Amino acid sequence: MNFLYTFILALFLSMLLIPLLMRVAAKYKLYDSPDDPRKIHTAAIPRLGGIAIIIGSLIPIIMWARPFDETILSFVLSSIILLGFGIWDDLKTLNFKTKFLGQLLAIAVVVFYGDIVVTKIPLYESEMISNWIAYPLTIVCLLAITNAINLVDGLDGLAGGTSLLSFGVIAVIAFLSEGDSTIIVTLAVMGGVLGFLRFNTHPATIFMGDSGSQYLGFILGCLAILLTQQTNTAVSPAIVFFILGLPIIDTLSVMAHRFSEKKSLFSPDNNHLHHKLLETGFDHYEAVFIIYFFQAIFISIAYLGRYESDLALVFLYLAFCITSLMSFKISSKWHWQIPKTFGNRTHYLQRKIKHIRSSYFLNVLPVYIITASIILLVILALFVVPSIPYFLGASALVLSIGLVFQHFFKILGEGLFERICFYFLGIFAIFAFESIANDQTYIIEIVNYFIVFIAVTVVIGVKLAKYGNFSVTPLDFLIVFVIITVPNIAAISGEEVGEIHKFNFGEFAVKMVIIFYGVELIFATLAKSIKYLRFAILVLMVTIGLLSL
Repeated sequence: MNFLYTFILALFLSMLLIPLLMRVAAKYKLYDSPDDPRKIHTAAIPRLGGIAIIIGSLIPIIMWARPFDETILSFVLSSIILLGFGIWDDLKTLNFKTKFLGQLLAIAVVVFYGDIVVTKIPLYESEMISNWIAYPLTIVCLLAITNAINLVDGLDGLAGGTSLLSFGVIAVIAFLSEGDSTIIVTLAVMGGVLGFLRFNTHPATIFMGDSGSQYLGFILGCLAILLTQQTNTAVSPAIVFFILGLPIIDTLSVMAHRFSEKKSLFSPDNNHLHHKLLETGFDHYEAVFIIYFFQAIFISIAYLGRYESDLALVFLYLAFCITSLMSFKISSKWHWQIPKTFGNRTHYLQRKIKHIRSSYFLNVLPVYIITASIILLVILALFVVPSIPYFLGASALVLSIGLVFQHFFKILGEGLFERICFYFLGIFAIFAFESIANDQTYIIEIVNYFIVFIAVTVVIGVKLAKYGNFSVTPLDFLIVFVIITVPNIAAISGEEVGEIHKFNFGEFAVKMVIIFYGVELIFATLAKSIKYLRFAILVLMVTIGLLSL
């Protein structure tokens, strides 16, 4: 269960830290200003989000990574180095040489102390490469990956979302290989990133900055090496190309263009994949969704082809690279544009839905049903759960204290702390029902029907929600992708690793996502009335805390 705790704690820490960091950014004017024509945003946005990702990831790793060996310690030390340089950069705006020094220091820690080294390479599996080649190659690769993620961080949610998909496939393959250290680090970073994406999806209210993008690239590179070189040496090292997917293609295409134009390889430009998609006529949401979609294809190939030959994987990846680059070359030459309108007619059904949305009662009725359903689910869980883990109880009491402080002192934005507490209550309820004894199948069946009812009500609520109250974003694609894939992966995991399948991570993920959508809809629709929920939330949180003692 440490895996689950790691992810949840990182998620909540990231979501708690970001509003505080936004206030710090506002106080000290630490903004990313739209003074560069290459930038897409039009307003000054705080750029401290990377700090929340790093701290939110580090604390769970330190708490639950066991054994705390050289590999884990090297991750912690290198993360602290990147955090220090990241804060320095946010305060002083460092030049690329100083940033490069910070990256080298962090890489030196994981390579020479953590022993995260590339010892086998694609198409050369007959023997391990010599240390004279392995160490320089590892350093160069980690530098390239660290900066590749930094380069793709050009649209809201782009770097975080693509990285989240890559971390996801690493976690799955490590889970099947029983690589506990790799899983702990990966899930901690995933939780931190997902909490950050809650604020970074377009229109973003905070950016991760160079500190965040460099950290994600660095950790992603380290975990990809650790996965293929130590955790599961049977997998093809060529799957790294698909794990990293589009960031590699983007970096190679940009560098090739700069080289052909006889420009510096480090000079900024607007020739990245997301720029090309925008030039083709896609809007912000569509460009991010397309990149997410192809990254999802890449990681699916990495998972399904992890035991395929290096030659087949390298050939397939090169085919993807050539096809994508040629497509953009041709579209640029022929000035292809996506048509933005298909006539002025409004579909009859759309008009009817818009009319229904104008009714306040019908608009909020599903939301009230969802609110009551989640509260009832939590109350039922309190009656059936045999025991409440100390970690959940302590977390409930801490959040209760925070809720009281928020009520009187307004530490965070209005409704944010209540939203986090409601998230916690939903997670607690689903966790409680997933962990009860197998002989209580009648309770599990009742709860499953109840969750289906909530899911249907959420769908209806989203359809009836007034325009602007609840919108679908590329982040929803990531969540839906997890819903589709996790249950199947969890079933495979149960067959391969034996006892772990007693707790069905797949079902837990699906139910948790349904609850999360319900919470988002509640707070999007009832934002002005949420203060009336505080007392009910507080009572439930305190009850959970007291029952765990």
